[in-house]
Amino acid sequence: MRYAGLDEKSFGKGHDYVSVLHDLEGRRVLEVVPERTREATDTLWAAIPEP
Repeated sequence: MRYAGLDEKSFGKGHDYVSVLHDLEGRRVLEVVPERTREATDTLWAAIPEP
């Protein structure tokens, strides 16, 4: 994987968020965590497989 994307997605009017890690070339979701905190972001980046 050469390119990764990190997005936040909100659901409903209560503004419940998830953070999503994407493989931008493969157009697929790699990981989802149910928060948008720094710790959640660190968890997502750690989930990226080594080349």
